[in-house]
Amino acid sequence: MNRNTALILLLILILVGFTIVLWYLDPVDRTKINILAIIGTLISIYGLALAYLQIHSLRETAEKTEKAVNAANERINQILSVSELSKTIQSVREVQNYIKSEKYELAQLRMKDVKSVLIQVKHNIELFELTNSDEYKTAFSDFIIDLNNLSSHVLTDKRGVNFKKIIANLESISSLLSEFENKLKYKRL
Repeated sequence: MNRNTALILLLILILVGFTIVLWYLDPVDRTKINILAIIGTLISIYGLALAYLQIHSLRETAEKTEKAVNAANERINQILSVSELSKTIQSVREVQNYIKSEKYELAQLRMKDVKSVLIQVKHNIELFELTNSDEYKTAFSDFIIDLNNLSSHVLTDKRGVNFKKIIANLESISSLLSEFENKLKYKRL
């Protein structure tokens, strides 16, 4: 039953109640003051019922609004995650180019940026299944090893760093990040 129907029904019940009270009220007690008191009581009952219905309606509206806000926040976070992943994929490409150009200091800095995003991705609930896979764990582990090797090369001029392997591992990371991006981008809400 909607609010308007409930109010009309309550108004009818109050009018019927008023008629019944007047009918059974002793003629001596049918003074203006008593009738006004009865009318005041019935109007108060109607007002309380109206207030209850409005509070109930407000609560429903607040709950719907809260759900809509939560859904909007979730979608905004999802869009920001997609944007961050896109930016990180670009950073991986930059790292590959820096390594090819033998700009190892710049590659190291970008890899540190990529590392922080890879750590953040592990905590994204929508990507839990993908980040919990052996493929991701292996790629992340290889990435950390590659970052450590590159850092050692930059700091101590360590020889024997396999840059082709680093580039191949970065390509795996890039593919995984693209998969994550697509999962978030094309997820239906």
